[in-house]
Amino acid sequence: MIDRSKLEQSFRTARLIHLAFLGSVLIYALAPALFSVQARELFAGDSGSAAWLTLRLAFFGAAVMMIVFIRQLRGPLGRRLHPLTGAIMTGAFCEVPALLGLVYFFISGGKRDFYFLLAISVVLLVMNLPRIERWEEWDRRKPGEPS
Repeated sequence: MIDRSKLEQSFRTARLIHLAFLGSVLIYALAPALFSVQARELFAGDSGSAAWLTLRLAFFGAAVMMIVFIRQLRGPLGRRLHPLTGAIMTGAFCEVPALLGLVYFFISGGKRDFYFLLAISVVLLVMNLPRIERWEEWDRRKPGEPS
């Protein structure tokens, strides 16, 4: 077991980093408002073509893969990691759907898909916010003990 104050300090650091991820995702929401005029001029192409649909499905598929990976990271895979490392990795992977949505918006000008992927990221970040109970559980386990 490590010192309680070190555990709490590490937990506060992880929570702050996780909230910074959430803040950055919320800042992404401003992109369509800032670039809407330029997007209409740049993306006058046929957004209903097969290439756009394929790209859209690829981005949504990648978002689903991130959800599955986050579940694994929070489960058996993550039990081997220090909670701070796991929290930072989880926060970064939770942000991926919003980044994909932002890229899709810049490529296609599609706001609806961007906001949908952004909402997925916000929900993932809120659901996976670091909790002290998980850190205490990690601290109680002995090194090398199976999860």
